[in-house]
Amino acid sequence: MRDHIPPLIRTGRDAQVATEQFQVLRTFIEDWVAEHSKRVILLTSALRQEGKSFVAINLAASLASPETPVVLVDADCRAPSVHRAFNLTPIAGLLTYLEGRATLADCLHQTHIPGLRVLPAGGVGIGNPEAFAGTRMRNLVEELRALDPPHYVLFDAPAALAAPETRILARLTDAGLLVVAANMTARRFVTQTTEMLQPLPFCGVVFNRFELPYSAARTVRYRYGYPERGNGDGASV
Repeated sequence: MRDHIPPLIRTGRDAQVATEQFQVLRTFIEDWVAEHSKRVILLTSALRQEGKSFVAINLAASLASPETPVVLVDADCRAPSVHRAFNLTPIAGLLTYLEGRATLADCLHQTHIPGLRVLPAGGVGIGNPEAFAGTRMRNLVEELRALDPPHYVLFDAPAALAAPETRILARLTDAGLLVVAANMTARRFVTQTTEMLQPLPFCGVVFNRFELPYSAARTVRYRYGYPERGNGDGASV
């Protein structure tokens, strides 16, 4: 059963709308995976502060169940945040694995959500693309692909235009999911990101922080029983 509210969605009046949007995104990803038989997905954005970690964490939580397990990898070692969302204080994580100081089993941490495990960053690494380009990273992706039963594997990668690590991960993963801060990120940055990460195919784009015009927002919120205007949190496909 997936009746839980994902970790970063508030429990206030907008929770229902946001949860429904992640259910739509979950179904979209499930259909894409079923069609392509590929499960390793890179989540990134063009720029920092577009909400890619918010989307990665909540998508992972929405996808996970005992029947469909998920591993969420915090590959944004410059600004790791996944462990905080699940109140984890891990010692071992991605960086310790890449340094050869831990096995994959050491680095996977069970969350309170059935079927969802996290591979946290395991520290902060600034400007260390060499570790991502090495054999250990390729081995990690292959180990994750070989998990039995098959898992969804989501990589929360750094903003593509801010860190070279994302380009390296793009060569190892099956598809990309691009998070765009609606009405904030210039179209040229989105185009530059997709071109830079070629030949990685993108399975979709998520518009985060989307706000309807005031008149439309009033109509939507009255329909859901929320008569006051919200602040635009949430994501839409």
